[in-house]
Amino acid sequence: MSVSKSEGDLSHTNISFGQRRLLESRALLESERIDYIVRHKVEQLLPRIPYHMLVVIPALNESEGIQETLLTFTTQTSQNFAIVVVDNGSTDRTQEKVREFAQSHLQERLFLLEEAEKGDGAAKKKGMDQAVLSTVGDIWYIACTDADTQVPPDWVEKFYRAFEYNSVDV
Repeated sequence: MSVSKSEGDLSHTNISFGQRRLLESRALLESERIDYIVRHKVEQLLPRIPYHMLVVIPALNESEGIQETLLTFTTQTSQNFAIVVVDNGSTDRTQEKVREFAQSHLQERLFLLEEAEKGDGAAKKKGMDQAVLSTVGDIWYIACTDADTQVPPDWVEKFYRAFEYNSVDV
């Protein structure tokens, strides 16, 4: 079944019902994204990222284990991701450890942000908010893990597979 787009729509060509629904869904998501950015006053803190997944890692006084966690991302079977560690007011050397790690590993894909509002949720939100900004990149997926978790080598790949080859919405 094919429908003709009326004047003033996105295109003047004939498109299928499914394609039209996809375009309408994308337009709705875009308007919701813009609304979210305005309502939450999201500011750009990250540079443009050429990857489709953003991994958000909230951290509070994790200097003992943060480098081990980050090290597990250097051996991922899929390298189509960037990481943002959101420090939530650490009083130890967490930020210093992340910066040290970034100098020798994951340089172009590891970023550090700070969140003054206490709580894991606030730190995650700060990192995830960056993914809604089109100026940051074309982020398709956001994944979160803890600063003291060593993920398996196929962790990122499994996320992609779950979302791309199944009918899941999250």
